[in-house]
Amino acid sequence: MSKAEKKLNDNSESVEINGNLIRRSDFGKSKFGESIYQLVVHGAQCEAIIDGKKCNKPAIGSIDYDVIGDHTFNLICSQNHYNLIMEVVERELTLMGRNTDFGINGRGRE
Repeated sequence: MSKAEKKLNDNSESVEINGNLIRRSDFGKSKFGESIYQLVVHGAQCEAIIDGKKCNKPAIGSIDYDVIGDHTFNLICSQNHYNLIMEVVERELTLMGRNTDFGINGRGRE
């Protein structure tokens, strides 16, 4: 078990992670969404980089994007870190002459 305080409910469709209720229904129905959900409920950590160091707080979801047709994601612990990663990815893709649409928790990535 991760550092996050987790409490599975009776039907295992939701988990509490540091006061955030994580429900399976908050993630996409595809294998991609299921994979992200499983990572989150099994203690994955936020991947945002702050002052050169990985955040490492318990993840509660993901920011998703496509790079050359491949689904890519980063795990996040908050809306602020979602926004931070989105800004970094947009800047890097712009420098490469590319763009992308962003998603959250594997939704729309069927």
